[in-house]
Amino acid sequence: PPMASTAPDADADPRAFDAWRGFTDDELAIALKVLRACAGDGAVAASHETRKDGDDDAQKVHRCGGASPPPSPDAASTDAAARANDVYGHSRHKPLRVAVLPIVARVHGAMYAGRAPEALKQRRDTKRDRNRRNMAEKAADRAALDLTRLRKERLERLAALEGANNAGGAKALPLIPDGVAGADDFDAVGGAEDDANGAELNQLRACYVCKVRYRIAHHFYASLCPECAALNWKKRSQTADMRGAYALVTGARVKIGYRIALKLLRAGAYVIATTRFPIDSLRRFEREPDASTWMSRLQILAMDLRDLPGVERLCAHLLETLPRLDVVINNACQTVRRPPAYYKHLLQAEAEAGFTPSLVGANARCEFLPTSSALADETSLTSAASLRVADDWKRADDFKRAGWMAPSAALSQLELLESDKSDPASEAKHFPPGAVDVNGQQVDLRRRNSWMLKLGEVETPELLEVLAVNAAAPFVLNGKLRPLLAATVARDREQKAKKYPAAFVVNVSAMEGKFYRYKTPRHPHTNMAKAALNMMTATCAEDYAEQGIYMTAVDTGWINLEQPLETAARITEVHGFQTPIDEEDAAARVLAPVFDSVGDPPATWPCPYGKFYKDYRESEW
Repeated sequence: PPMASTAPDADADPRAFDAWRGFTDDELAIALKVLRACAGDGAVAASHETRKDGDDDAQKVHRCGGASPPPSPDAASTDAAARANDVYGHSRHKPLRVAVLPIVARVHGAMYAGRAPEALKQRRDTKRDRNRRNMAEKAADRAALDLTRLRKERLERLAALEGANNAGGAKALPLIPDGVAGADDFDAVGGAEDDANGAELNQLRACYVCKVRYRIAHHFYASLCPECAALNWKKRSQTADMRGAYALVTGARVKIGYRIALKLLRAGAYVIATTRFPIDSLRRFEREPDASTWMSRLQILAMDLRDLPGVERLCAHLLETLPRLDVVINNACQTVRRPPAYYKHLLQAEAEAGFTPSLVGANARCEFLPTSSALADETSLTSAASLRVADDWKRADDFKRAGWMAPSAALSQLELLESDKSDPASEAKHFPPGAVDVNGQQVDLRRRNSWMLKLGEVETPELLEVLAVNAAAPFVLNGKLRPLLAATVARDREQKAKKYPAAFVVNVSAMEGKFYRYKTPRHPHTNMAKAALNMMTATCAEDYAEQGIYMTAVDTGWINLEQPLETAARITEVHGFQTPIDEEDAAARVLAPVFDSVGDPPATWPCPYGKFYKDYRESEW
């Protein structure tokens, strides 16, 4: 009968067990005796026992006053080993040697990885040396890469921030090195220092953009090959003559939107910047060293894009006050949802400042968007400055007349989810007072955020918020403001003011919205919203292009770690990771379709439309 696939219980059924293995215990004992005889184990063990007994007798004699015992000879063990070798090698025992070869091979493979012991030791020593050398090269390369300007400035800024936070009592916060670098190199007309390469690395690295492996590091970018680094460095400082142009930028308070607005202002454009926190936004713009040269061309409008009726009122206001519109940048987005506690540190300034003289004064000088005459005089400014956020809802008409919506800062405090409810202990733990990141944003210490959520874990209000901000608001803006965009093209054609008349819509998208890209099961709502934005671009671009309005979608590139801060900090610490580009590079990518198509002649004509761009190149949807 065929043998069983699994061993029977030897104690319960010895005969079945013997049948399964093919021999009995007596036969096993004989086989072991033969193997020990050939290996010399029995003789050696016997000689050891004999020597031990002899040593004991000698010790007894010595203790009784006899002579010292002589050293124990190894002759017995040597003779036993020699005899065992002769026995194993005898010609009559060849079948034995043949029979044990498979066992020897099996044991040898398990013990020495299929190699001779000496070869295995040499290989392990070589591997150990190679690992040491590899670790040393990695450490040297990391030190060299940390000297590239983007990484160096981020690390320096992080160190200063950690010191400031610790001085304020926020000990051991898991912060990460990110943010923009080299911002002071760009003046009102743009420009950057000459391009150059940096150190030669010990190990090859894969380029973030083209994936080509390279060894020569750029002086600014640590994660780009020389060719891609040269292109990104050139584009980083790209500008165009935008004097007289009108541009709308949503989400312009911080990060990418802020850098986009600055680039447009420094190029000569009039900029309408939307944000939920206008006072904080104003203060950030005022801190720029060249603010006096373009502040009269900036107007900041308070707008929460979740408020879609408010977005329509914004469009109506712009249609009434703007003569035309050259550029619409749909930059604002919601990726990681923050609870009301995250924004609390901004409310005091928004409530106390109201319409400050500096804010209204700047807007009053902005002739293309006149402010309310009631708010333009100093007396009214003083009374308006005393308003609190809670009372601002009663002044909605005043806000609208002044070109403002209902106070968006107050909307940030709406409790839409159960987790939004105020809990002082939780707020102090997750949003420590006075602790900010390199962008001046509140530190968020929650261990789980929107980026980690799967389908079924995303609350319905958050889903609707993301769709509203990322897709519905751009839908409304692009549709309602089309007459202003068309007016720019019509005027330029009629007056022949430009040889190449054009208006532009740039929908700031992301790789999450691409179908031709692997997707994890996380943040499906964000993926959906960006995919919808891409579909709007692909669907409407050709129709808009017939009027000279060129609509594109642009991926900004990787500038953020969206994971919870503790996870992101661990990644940066263990792997020395930093995002490969910064907000200035992202802004340059967004504005490339505009700057490339402005000029006489423009660098690119006819203007591209209905395309998705990544890293300055067309990409699949």
